[in-house]
Amino acid sequence: MKPWAPIFTSIAVFVLLLGLSNPVKAEDNNTAKLENLSKEDKALLLNAAAGAAILTWGFLEWDYGDRSPHLGNEGWFGKDTPEGGADKAGHMYFSYALSHLFSYQYKRWGYDHQRAIKLGCLSSFGVQTLMEIGDSFSSYGFSYEDELFNMLGVAIGYVMVRYPEVSRKIDFRLEYDPFREGKHKFDVVTDYRRQKYVIAAKLDGFDVFKDSYLRYFELQVGYYARGYDEYDSKEEHDSRSRRIYVGVGLNIGKILEPLWETKIFNYIQVPYTYAPLNIHLDQ
Repeated sequence: MKPWAPIFTSIAVFVLLLGLSNPVKAEDNNTAKLENLSKEDKALLLNAAAGAAILTWGFLEWDYGDRSPHLGNEGWFGKDTPEGGADKAGHMYFSYALSHLFSYQYKRWGYDHQRAIKLGCLSSFGVQTLMEIGDSFSSYGFSYEDELFNMLGVAIGYVMVRYPEVSRKIDFRLEYDPFREGKHKFDVVTDYRRQKYVIAAKLDGFDVFKDSYLRYFELQVGYYARGYDEYDSKEEHDSRSRRIYVGVGLNIGKILEPLWETKIFNYIQVPYTYAPLNIHLDQ
């Protein structure tokens, strides 16, 4: 048994029970219905469930409990870092996306706009920090670099909601390409060989382009790393590379708007919908 397994199991159970311990009137054989909870109770339950899920997944997939708590030094975006910086971009993106996901749910439960985004950012940062604390009990260690990018992602998330004119023009997206060669990871969150992190400037967000066909296009800049999963320091060939691309793409959300009005394409970049110019940083 992992030396810290009992501790993590206890914490996961405690976090879940914390969310369930609010005084709620029992109905239908003591089964509390979500609609009878106050918005504060719902928020607490949501955060408790998210925390328990993170700890459980970390224990099962990320080796939480393998080691006593310790710090890790992963570096930033250098070639010799574990993932070429793709993991840092990942922390920033998921902190950003989670802040909006939490905020959206809080607004549905009755929180006003400003309160919802503030709580959403706090929830996102809390979940990501809990993950980093869990990492301290694994081979990864607590990384202050990751935590800094968690903070940066939450800050971007706040700005995007607080200032609608920014989000009307700019998207922060994740691309996941399932068609790339190589073995797929069950944990797609860390499948960096298939990911790109993209900033898109949507021409539709600028008034000068709103009535022209250019509103269906956007300018993009992205970052990604390749070859890190296959890298073996014992082999002579080093296939690791870090790349930036700039390109022109299609605004898929705008194109599909008459058929499907959704914000999902503000967060997800569809592969093969842009013409990139790739810049190799290691050549």
